[in-house]
Amino acid sequence: MNGVVYVAYGEPARSSVLRSVASLRQYQPDLPVAVVADRPLDGLDCIMREDDHVGARYAKLAVADLTPFERTCYLDADTTVVHSLEEGFRLLDAFDLALAMDGKHTVHYVAHMTSRAPFGREEVAATVKAVGTSMITLHNCGLMFFKKCARVRGLYRVWQEEWERFGKRDQLAFVRALHRCPVRMVTLPHCWNTGYAPKAERVLHHWGDARRKGAP
Repeated sequence: MNGVVYVAYGEPARSSVLRSVASLRQYQPDLPVAVVADRPLDGLDCIMREDDHVGARYAKLAVADLTPFERTCYLDADTTVVHSLEEGFRLLDAFDLALAMDGKHTVHYVAHMTSRAPFGREEVAATVKAVGTSMITLHNCGLMFFKKCARVRGLYRVWQEEWERFGKRDQLAFVRALHRCPVRMVTLPHCWNTGYAPKAERVLHHWGDARRKGAP
């Protein structure tokens, strides 16, 4: 069975999830939805889990174990669905995992950003050293299609290990985890998960709308 999973801790995320689910229902009204949360959320099936990180990272990185679906689309809370997600689920006939290229495209680009960079220089350097090059794709982990299988669960566990090294954003940790634990993955175009409304083809991402104060 296909389904969508969100993570929602704190009022900004809870409100954002309700809006995102409403947008999803416009295109796929019968697609099951589950929300990882620490308390019930208005009419949605919830997977109850303790709120153990201000940025909800532990919950997000446990989604591969928590999902009740055979094929899952994980969505960040602060998203608006602008098209059916069915094509992403179909990709899982051939792949274990599918997610979109980040707008920054490569770790090399991140390494040469100015002071606006959302990633610590130490983690960027550690990532380049771990994978052997900065010319590697940076993915946006706010939209992820994956199948329930041992390979994906293993990747998520390594992802958590890598994230715990620096405890900031999850994207560079994902780069290192994928290098350590490769799976059959397809990279989707940036337009599948973008914050630029005119280019959004599947998901419009309102980055920061669901973030709690103090979250990385």
